[in-house]
Amino acid sequence: MTETTYPDIIIPYEASFTSPIDKVWACIQDYGGWGKWFSPLADMKIVGDGLDKIGATRISKSSVSGITYEEVQLIKDQTEHIVEYGVVSLTPPVPCMKYQVIRAQLIPAGENATTLVGTAILTPSCHVPEEMVAKYKAIVPASYKKVYSSLEEYLVAQKEQQQIFSDVLIPSQASFTNPIDKVWACIEDSGSLGKCLPSLAEMKLIGDGVDKVTVKSVAAGIPFILLGMYLFKKEQRSLIWLALICFVALFFI
Repeated sequence: MTETTYPDIIIPYEASFTSPIDKVWACIQDYGGWGKWFSPLADMKIVGDGLDKIGATRISKSSVSGITYEEVQLIKDQTEHIVEYGVVSLTPPVPCMKYQVIRAQLIPAGENATTLVGTAILTPSCHVPEEMVAKYKAIVPASYKKVYSSLEEYLVAQKEQQQIFSDVLIPSQASFTNPIDKVWACIEDSGSLGKCLPSLAEMKLIGDGVDKVTVKSVAAGIPFILLGMYLFKKEQRSLIWLALICFVALFFI
């Protein structure tokens, strides 16, 4: 007996971003990492071997709708900036819905602007009345608008944070009459600068106590916090500290 098929429901959707395409793509293509910028899917993870690859399955449960999604990655085109994944199952299931394919492509819209053009292809398992088709065509774009609005907010926040960092970084230079390995041994050890600099003798790691994370120090009688290293590349012998000098720092530690 031949299985009855029903016409696919094809629903286009779009989104706009005020960030260059590479920034948007870095988030979109991270198959298991959407929860980083869309909080309702914060528990999203790739199951099985955990590798981000074609055929990988990810599972997430929306903290808003309570629906659990099981999805499989179908396409990731780094050149054309296309992602495509299939919705294998929804729990609880959506009546009359057999399978969904979600496709999105990023298109540059200027130096600092990107457009996302997407298509949702819904494959029903029964006849879908026209009024229900109309509802799907309204609900799906609205849902993805929320998803990608969250991504836009995330990217804007990142941009503002980077601007703050660039504003507070002050060029400095020093010369030493010692080999580079001797100097590096002093400055790369986050919690032990006091060994080389007496004014930081009370320096110690706080929080989780992991090296190169967060440091509290007292210098010249002023408590301040060194918020780890924004950049730390031992092979390049370079590091950048973000220092927040704060007279009341001890109240926040």
